[in-house]
Amino acid sequence: MSYTRPCNKCGERISLRQMPQGQWVAFDVSTEESHICGIKHKPDVSVKLKGKKKNKSNKDESIDLGYDDDVSEINEDNNDTKIYNNSSGVIYCIDKAIKDKKRILIDYHSDFNNESTYREISPIKKFKLKSRNYLQAYCHLRKAERNFLTKSIKTATEMDKKKTSVRLSKPNVNFILNEDEELDDIELTKRKVEKKEKAKEKPKVKKEIRVKRQNYSNVNTASTFQNFVWKVEDFFEQLFSLGIALGMLGLLIFIFYMAIFD
Repeated sequence: MSYTRPCNKCGERISLRQMPQGQWVAFDVSTEESHICGIKHKPDVSVKLKGKKKNKSNKDESIDLGYDDDVSEINEDNNDTKIYNNSSGVIYCIDKAIKDKKRILIDYHSDFNNESTYREISPIKKFKLKSRNYLQAYCHLRKAERNFLTKSIKTATEMDKKKTSVRLSKPNVNFILNEDEELDDIELTKRKVEKKEKAKEKPKVKKEIRVKRQNYSNVNTASTFQNFVWKVEDFFEQLFSLGIALGMLGLLIFIFYMAIFD
């Protein structure tokens, strides 16, 4: 099973394909290359032919390789498929799946290993523990019960599949509490690291301010000295001009005096 959709991070069209082991992997459209945000791979014609051949041989087992021809066929079968990418939409999708006894496909970000995975799950019920909201579900990727933090579910996609027939007991509260303690430690470590980084940035900012002020002071000092030099130069230029004028005047008086007495 597979379908195309925009990437949550970069917006490029991607082909989400379900692997034989059950996990969902994002590929670039029309390629066999795993999707990496910011890197675009050219469509592979051989992949397109392979996808078309697969569709003709067995529609139920076909793989959507992201081509427009394949997308049209998939859209005919999944006209009502909806993707929710905000918190209220995700909660609505979960509630609807629980009510209709259906599966959903989620994009889940784990704070423990700092990675995102696509998982097909059967939601069972929501519950709250230590001010955190959880979803008890059967994970078809892990083939076991999992308790997901609802805030870590980035997207939820409706699926036209019945939920699992596996019966789940009550959530293991002790296990969740242990996970909560680890999560608290992770969040506390993150806050400490952020605090240290901010503390390191403060001296740098202060140093930059001091350097700017020093440069400004140096510029002002240089400007004052330059203005003084210019004033001195103007004074001597004026004095030199006055001396020339007085010399010319003295020469004219001398000529006039000599002319009279001759």
